[in-house]
Amino acid sequence: MSDVKDLSDDRTAEPAEVAPSDTKKSLGRLLVQMGRMSSRDVDRVLQKQMEDNCSFGEAAVALRLVTQRDIMEALARQYQYPTLQGMERRDGMSRELVVGHEPFGAAAEEFRAIRTSLLHSHVSEGLRSLAVVGVHEGAGATYFASNLALSMAQMTLPTILVESNLRSPRIAEMWNMPRRSRGLSEVLRHHDGDPSAVITEVVPNLSVLLCGAEPPNPQELLCSPEFAQLTQWLESRYRVVIYDTAPAKEFADARVVGAVVGSAIVVARRNRSRTRDTTEIVERLETVGCNVAGTIFNSH
Repeated sequence: MSDVKDLSDDRTAEPAEVAPSDTKKSLGRLLVQMGRMSSRDVDRVLQKQMEDNCSFGEAAVALRLVTQRDIMEALARQYQYPTLQGMERRDGMSRELVVGHEPFGAAAEEFRAIRTSLLHSHVSEGLRSLAVVGVHEGAGATYFASNLALSMAQMTLPTILVESNLRSPRIAEMWNMPRRSRGLSEVLRHHDGDPSAVITEVVPNLSVLLCGAEPPNPQELLCSPEFAQLTQWLESRYRVVIYDTAPAKEFADARVVGAVVGSAIVVARRNRSRTRDTTEIVERLETVGCNVAGTIFNSH
């Protein structure tokens, strides 16, 4: 993976790295099931398709029966590509979840590119855990961690997103989840690995472990033997474990998490994060034995 990745590219992308599970489930049938067109509309599209020698989607858009967005949503369903389309809580989910809301847009494609690099340089070597470390408050660590986790799940890799930011947690708000009474802080405080604290199948292949109650002693909890044991327990059950962490300039928590899980990505804010601060965070992580897989300059 290159050391620097820019998330401001404006290219568009097609569905990638997935295969259809049922080729008999036609695009027309899916659009009817989605309420985007009627059976009579499908007949019109098929006629147009034969006349113009084009794809079903091109014919449907040309007849103005559906939009290109409708076609892409139907393709995602046809390929069993997890998105936020059609989910009950979707309207309350943050638009920051670009991989789910706009799965074929420019930002989602950037996350797929980063995912591919990590799969080759990180996951393929047997490494399962990755801490996402924001240089400072507002750098975009939660945005990056959430979208990276969702992109991993889209590859059908069993993935869990762990909210180890016990200072200013945002994942519940971003994903439109109720704040749970049990989360990471309770698991660590009560010295148990109770799996009921994990929210499973938020989307296919993606689980979440929220912060829980914000504790008065977050760094002490993360330094505990229970946290190290929990990381091992999670690695035994998930192919990819992504940790959202507290901002590194303000708190030392991210270094603690990085030292335990062994690998990290540093997220800096373009035109806001200072180069000196970013370099210092990378050096601090490396000092505690954490391999920094790359630095992301976030323009979101």
